[in-house]
Amino acid sequence: MWTDQALLKLSNKISYCRNNLFQVLRSEKNDLSDSTFRWTLYHLLQEQKIYKVDYDTYVISKPEILPMYRPSKTDFDRYWTRDCIVILDLISQAPLSPGRPHEIIVEKMLVDILAEKSMVATFSPSELPFVYENVMRSYQIDKWKMNRYAGRRGKAYLINKLRLKYDRERVANELVAEVSDTEGRKKADTLIKIAVAKVL
Repeated sequence: MWTDQALLKLSNKISYCRNNLFQVLRSEKNDLSDSTFRWTLYHLLQEQKIYKVDYDTYVISKPEILPMYRPSKTDFDRYWTRDCIVILDLISQAPLSPGRPHEIIVEKMLVDILAEKSMVATFSPSELPFVYENVMRSYQIDKWKMNRYAGRRGKAYLINKLRLKYDRERVANELVAEVSDTEGRKKADTLIKIAVAKVL
C-alpha cells in the first residue's frame, strides 16, 4: 500500500508534526487532499503504524511508558511525562465501586487528591476548593464513605473543612436567593462572609 512505502521514509529516532507527515505521504500520493490526509492519519494511528505522543507530535516506534513506583515529589517533578504511570501502594479498605472494583470512585479521588504527594503536586492549593466544589455539584457523594477513607489517610480534618465550606456556601446562597429586598440581601451577604470566614 502507498502508506507503507511512505512510512519507510520515516526514521524511528525522531518525531514528526502533522505537516511533516503530510509532506512524506504526499511524496507517495501527489493528489493527497487535506481530508484524505486526516482520514489516512486516523487509520495509521488505529493500525498502530504511527503513535501520537503529544499535541502535533507523532513517532513511528511505540513509545515506552515510564512507570514510577512511589515517587518522591522531586522525582515526580523531574521525570513526569504526559503518558507516565504512577504506581502507588493500595490503602486497605479503600472505597470501591460496586460491581467495578478496578474503577476509582469519586470519594476516593477527592481524598487521594489531598493525601497523595504525587497528586498534590499536580494541583495548586488554591484550586482544591474549586475542584471539590465542582465535584460536589456534579456527583452524588457518599459522605460517610469519603470521611471513613479520609480518616484512614489522615486527611479527615481537611476533607471536613472543604465539605463544611461547600455546605455553608450552598445553604447561604439558597438563603440569598429567597431574600427579595435589598436590605435582606445585604444582611444575608454579611452572614455568608462570616460563615465562610469561620470555616477557613
